Amino acid sequence: MNGRILVDTNILIELLSGNERIAAFIDGYEIGISFITEIELMSNPQLSKSELNTLKKLLNNFTKYDILTEEIKMLASMYRRNKIIRKTPDAIILATAGFYNLPLLTMDADFQHIKEVDIIFIK
Repeated sequence: MNGRILVDTNILIELLSGNERIAAFIDGYEIGISFITEIELMSNPQLSKSELNTLKKLLNNFTKYDILTEEIKMLASMYRRNKIIRKTPDAIILATAGFYNLPLLTMDADFQHIKEVDIIFIK
């Protein structure tokens, strides 16, 4: 086991698309997701019922950080106010990683400059 890691939505999209590089990278980690990631994935209007069921089964394998604590709210608000991150959903995901002291795995270039949280950026 490599430890715990929080994954951004784009990582799971790549994983679901069959990206073997992502699958190999996360192998051995205890994967965590924010409730934001779960909402973003499940709200895709293109998903068939079968795909939605497959997605739900996949998501059940991950640790879900689905409580929006006061601390996470404060961190996310600070990240947005201080222009550390532009989008509120990204700020919540970042704050979740920070609050739980988890590295954040992402392919989103908006996170490359972040110093407040340990970011693992994959191109």
